[in-house]
Amino acid sequence: MDRFPIRMTNALQFSECTEPDTPLYDAGGEIIIVDVQGDRITIADAGLFGSRLNTFAANSRICGEQVSQEGDKRVFKLLETHPPDAKPFPVLGAHKSEAILTLTDGRYHLHAYGTDDLGEKKGMLSNCRGWIFDANEA
Repeated sequence: MDRFPIRMTNALQFSECTEPDTPLYDAGGEIIIVDVQGDRITIADAGLFGSRLNTFAANSRICGEQVSQEGDKRVFKLLETHPPDAKPFPVLGAHKSEAILTLTDGRYHLHAYGTDDLGEKKGMLSNCRGWIFDANEA
């Protein structure tokens, strides 16, 4: 089974929960590790934050399962459940989410979006927040 990790620079953006694939504002940059193994993808922080918000929780992972492939473009559905050894990043299944990994001119690009639960935050109308990853191979 093919397995390969990819170190990527990510331009993180936030969005509304109801439209997670439509950016509202930039949240900063960060380094992520995208690990592909067969039909599975894992997106994890690299512990090297450039974001002033420190938004992608340390050691958390987003997991996905491939739903289609067309040439060098692979589409993954992001999962609410994770392997037992993972510290899950809370992707909410009630809203659309996906990760698209493409290979162009020998370099990988990741576009992923979804929603997470912020928990109880004072003064917030909703606990849900949308996010977008736009990452390029470093």
